[in-house]
Amino acid sequence: MSDTEKEENAENRMRYQFLAHQIDNYKSQQWSMTYYALLVFAGIIGITTILHKELCGVDYLIYLGIIIAILLTFILAFIIYMFWVYQKCLISNRRLTIELEEKFVTYEDIRKLPIPKRYFKYWFQGHILITFKLSIVLGYVFSMWYIFEKLIR
Repeated sequence: MSDTEKEENAENRMRYQFLAHQIDNYKSQQWSMTYYALLVFAGIIGITTILHKELCGVDYLIYLGIIIAILLTFILAFIIYMFWVYQKCLISNRRLTIELEEKFVTYEDIRKLPIPKRYFKYWFQGHILITFKLSIVLGYVFSMWYIFEKLIR
């Protein structure tokens, strides 16, 4: 191998490592958003329960429920938007890693790189993203039902 080939190979390895770490970071952010969204929904259910117990029978309780429902809808829209942004980044980075994989001699060359082990397992399977979104939407639906049941009805 000539010096330029060695240099190009080292550069490709560094780019591949960087992209793999970026993909791992984006997917970790999606997991974190799912957890935080479910925590927010649980917190809103707790706030709704407290408001229902403390302010039962107050006229403006309906308005508080509507405000909380609108806030919850904005939170859901923001989370879905962020999922979309991270997914676009994941797809573009994955496309670049596939291009770099074609430049390596063997698959074992790729496996020897110090990249996250999770990268190879399941990051690009569609059911993972569906699970994220489904759990957030179910949390949203349950929270909205609870708000309407306790505060607005």
